[in-house]
Amino acid sequence: MHNIDMDSVEMTLDVMKYALNRITMISPELGKPKKEEELKALVGETVTEKGIGGEKAFQLFKDVLIKATVPIDHPRHLAFVPASPTRASIMFDLVTSASSIHGAYWMEGAGGIFCENEAMK
Repeated sequence: MHNIDMDSVEMTLDVMKYALNRITMISPELGKPKKEEELKALVGETVTEKGIGGEKAFQLFKDVLIKATVPIDHPRHLAFVPASPTRASIMFDLVTSASSIHGAYWMEGAGGIFCENEAMK
């Protein structure tokens, strides 16, 4: 968890490419929900004693799971309260996730909590 190896670097690059592609996409693919049984048949066992590894997990996400979702920022998403995140807000979500910020307690997340409080004013 705390060591960096070549696999971690390659995975980071793959994830960053995915994120850049998704952030700059004008109209993301409109997925279609699938039943749990269908997804299980397509994905198989993912929680195993040895794990499936980051590369395989990411591939399953891209090939199967993301296609079984309807992105809430899609122009055809007919939600009661659709999302309209800006590209800047999506990128900053990436920053805060990568920073591993925990905002439940001031002791751990004072900076992040302050930002959130300011945004809600």
